[in-house]
Amino acid sequence: MLADQPLSLKWEETTMDDAKPLVVSISGNRGALSVAFIKTTKGLWADISGVICKTDKAMEIRFTADQIHFGPAASWILRYALSNGGKFTLTRVGDKQLQVQTTGWSGIFVPVEK
Repeated sequence: MLADQPLSLKWEETTMDDAKPLVVSISGNRGALSVAFIKTTKGLWADISGVICKTDKAMEIRFTADQIHFGPAASWILRYALSNGGKFTLTRVGDKQLQVQTTGWSGIFVPVEK
């Protein structure tokens, strides 16, 4: 997906400032993409069903207002910024890191080994 290298399906945030990393899980079902963001000890941050669009150096997950579900861990800022839809951009940083960003937020993630 990103630079034609296999993409891990589970990632953990390393740049959080609250000692509660987000865990991102990516899955597919019948050609649709689902991305779940779980805030450690807080629960669901957001669950997104969307489409993947490849750009020159990244991958975008684009979604509409109907394709995002906010969980109890989502702040009002996140809800406000993404309630009408949006996109998450996933960019590889070296071999073992992934930058995930959206309006007003970004983080660096590492793969979760099984």
